[in-house]
Amino acid sequence: MIIKALLKPVIDSFFKSIIGATLIVSGLIKANDTIGFSIKLSDYFQDGALAYRVQDIFGWNSFSLEWLIEYSLYLAIFICVLEIVLGFCLIVGARIKETIFLLFSMLFFFLILTLHTATCASGETSSSGVMIQCVSDCGCFGDALKFTPWGSFTKDLILIVLLIISSIISFELYKGSSHRLFKVSRLNSLFDDIFAVIFSFIFTLIWCVIVSWYFPLLMLLILFLSYFLIKKYYSSEILIVLTVSLISLSFSYYTLNNLPIKDFRPYKIGTDVKADPDDDNDGLFDYEDEFPYDSNNDGIDDCIGPFNDCDGDGVLNDGDPLFDFGQNCFDCKPEFIIESSCGPVLSNECVHPEACNYNKDWINHPDYNPALPDWWKCHFEEGHDLHKSSHQCDDCSDYISVRHIIEDYSAVVLIISEDLHKSEKLAYAELNSLKDSLTNKDIQNFYSFAGDLPDSSHVKNILGGNKYIQADPEMSKMMIRSNPGIILMKNGVITKKWHYNNIPDIDEVLQILKD
Repeated sequence: MIIKALLKPVIDSFFKSIIGATLIVSGLIKANDTIGFSIKLSDYFQDGALAYRVQDIFGWNSFSLEWLIEYSLYLAIFICVLEIVLGFCLIVGARIKETIFLLFSMLFFFLILTLHTATCASGETSSSGVMIQCVSDCGCFGDALKFTPWGSFTKDLILIVLLIISSIISFELYKGSSHRLFKVSRLNSLFDDIFAVIFSFIFTLIWCVIVSWYFPLLMLLILFLSYFLIKKYYSSEILIVLTVSLISLSFSYYTLNNLPIKDFRPYKIGTDVKADPDDDNDGLFDYEDEFPYDSNNDGIDDCIGPFNDCDGDGVLNDGDPLFDFGQNCFDCKPEFIIESSCGPVLSNECVHPEACNYNKDWINHPDYNPALPDWWKCHFEEGHDLHKSSHQCDDCSDYISVRHIIEDYSAVVLIISEDLHKSEKLAYAELNSLKDSLTNKDIQNFYSFAGDLPDSSHVKNILGGNKYIQADPEMSKMMIRSNPGIILMKNGVITKKWHYNNIPDIDEVLQILKD
């Protein structure tokens, strides 16, 4: 009888710790990169990713979640904090009824979401006429650990089963709570706390080893110290919930206004961008040619590209390709055959090497992927086999690589923005000053923009007259979680990153290059 009475709380703490540790580690990984998690939520809010299910099932064709995209960052922070709070409250028994109810609700929603993702048919058209776009990874553990949709479904199902078992044991224990030693409200007893601490640290450590990040152990220690202080002096469950929420929110706020304390993405510090071009770093610095602007104030856009100027006078003149458009410089080289994944094509047909990824005629092609960025989509003349509307494609040879710049110079600084209009404008005065200092020290430096590009007034008034290169929007988001952000490369290796809130001075850059 005594053994049974002791064994139930131990088993209860065991199951609670598995669930709680999983939620805490998952929440911290996402809170470490709330911008990345918000991007994942934005993917789900697309009509073709999730809303089409409601449209098809209920015949509600006007239903859409896209209005939530602008709130995705706030939702990302809320979900991260909620996971950490619920995970820790489950471990220590704070507001246990509310905690279990919210956990069941959250896990059941995630279960349905992952089932939807696992059964998604990418590239097909829904009954409501929407092109289906599948989200390949739920983002449960950010970029630290990738689950397949069915893997995510299985994980959530296991957590629900464990939570059911734990709930049954917990409510049996609470029926006889008056007979339990050291009982304080509905919080864990001292006996419970001993095993809660042991088991939660063990399972958190296991997750830390899996994702190669040990900060969750430190966070768990901080949470437990706060818990024991509150329990000793106030015995308030609400105060415990508020304290854990404040600590979690503070961590999210710090990483959002600086950089993630652990970078799980491919372009972290230490990445060698000169690595084998067949590896995952290929395309990291494949940029479109520098965008022209009127640097001489002579009314003629300068054409930076080596082949865009047909007569070789250094500017885009009347008679040069697309002079009247005043923006895009095109290759003046003769026609030549290029190999694309769609087969051999003429370059002057404006066929991007990845064109077959987007055209419906190529839906059965193994490379077809309608979810890739819009900026790669090509526009073809009406009547062309790969004709699409509303997209303009630059000449396929109009893409240059600045990899040779990285290889030729010992130090390169990139100031990257995924979208000028969404970036922090107040940072550019200090960034322009940094660029001037870098140039004076003969350190190669570039502005790099994606999304909506700067026009001539932006170049003059915001960028201080500095030219820039155009980059892949998706790649820009992956490279640094700051808009704008700064990357320093030394001998082709990413050596340091800075958020715009932590712009370095020239002495700091020189010291890093010296070390």
